[in-house]
Amino acid sequence: MNANNDDLYEIIQQMIEEETLYLRHFIGEVAVTNDSLKKGRVKVMIKELGFDTPDLGIWCYPRQSHSMSVPAVKSWVEVYFINGERERPVYLYPATEIIGNILKSYKGDPKEHILFESPENKNHNIKFDSKEKLLTFLNGSESFVLGDTFKTEMQKNIDALTQLQLDFASWAVTPLDGGAALKSTVTAGFLTKPLTSLANILSKMIKGK
Repeated sequence: MNANNDDLYEIIQQMIEEETLYLRHFIGEVAVTNDSLKKGRVKVMIKELGFDTPDLGIWCYPRQSHSMSVPAVKSWVEVYFINGERERPVYLYPATEIIGNILKSYKGDPKEHILFESPENKNHNIKFDSKEKLLTFLNGSESFVLGDTFKTEMQKNIDALTQLQLDFASWAVTPLDGGAALKSTVTAGFLTKPLTSLANILSKMIKGK
C-alpha cells in the first residue's frame, strides 16, 4: 500500500511539475542578439529547459519600460512565459543576482540612479543623483549651458553692437573737438546697452562631456 502511495505521489508530483513548468521564471544566458525582426529580441539558453546551446536557445521578447537596450551576448537575463505558454517567452534585464551582471556604473548608493549603461562600455551611461539633484552624462564633469539664458545674454551683445553701428552712422564729425561729439553720441547710445554676462549661463543640474 505504501509503495502504491509513493508511486502515486511521484506521478502527481511529475504531473504538477510538467503542467507548471512554463509558469516559472528562469535565469538564462544570452546567446544571440541579432534579431531579424528588429524588436529587441535575444536568443536565450536555459539549461533547466534543455535549451543549453545557441541552436536550441529560444527567442525572447524584451520587457523594458519606455526604453530599449539589448543586453550583450553572455550576459544573463530573467525569462518567463506569458500565460505559461512556451511560445511566448519574454526577458527582463539585468538579472543582477548573477555575479558580474549588475550594471558596472552602480556603486550601491540608493540615491544614485543609473538610467542607462551601454553593454559595450560602462562609461557610456546616464546617471541621476537624487540627493544632489544632478543629471550626469558619460561620467562628465562639465556643466551644460542653459540655452535660453545664453541666447538672452548673447542678444544683449548683438543689441549693443547694433547700437554702436547706429552711433557711428549718425555721428557728425566735428573738427578739433577732441572726440567730444563721438563720446557724446556713444554715451547716449552704445554705453546705455547692457552687455553679456556669463555668470548664470551654466546649469547646476546637468553635467557631461
